[in-house]
Amino acid sequence: MEWGGALCITALISSCERAKWNRLTAIQVKYSAAARDVERELLPMAEALSLGVLAWGPLAGGALANAAQPKRREKAKIPPAIQQVAEKLAAISERAGMSSVQLALAWLREKPNVPVPIIGARTAEQMHQVLGASAMNLSKDIVEQIDDIVDIKLGYPHDLISSSYLQRFAFGDPEKILK
Repeated sequence: MEWGGALCITALISSCERAKWNRLTAIQVKYSAAARDVERELLPMAEALSLGVLAWGPLAGGALANAAQPKRREKAKIPPAIQQVAEKLAAISERAGMSSVQLALAWLREKPNVPVPIIGARTAEQMHQVLGASAMNLSKDIVEQIDDIVDIKLGYPHDLISSSYLQRFAFGDPEKILK
């Protein structure tokens, strides 16, 4: 049996309930506009089980803050995929008239089960930016633009189920059926 994230968490909840222990109330996941794979399994599970969600890395270690030189690591050490997300997010934030920090955090607030971002502001200016995001409301169009930046890889079993191999196996090869 393969033990994925949601399965482990639901097994833990079940064990706590059987033992009459306090129920798990929240999960902590890496989640940002650049890291959205938790949308595949963990966020729907959290919503179904009424679990809170704490999102760490909501600014991808500062990479989504659109700083010319992030303080935590050199720009050259930021993975190219995250740099691309940061550039696209910066363009959207400019059109929306807000900072990249505010846009990235406001986008997170628009997600189901409203994840609580774990932020690491080190200066008053950074904290001001973060708090400013709480007053931002994003249009559906802006949320969709940000959602379109990263193509979520569904992974197993989703990729297998939608594969042409399994489709031919389950429903037959259209070329052979029509002959």
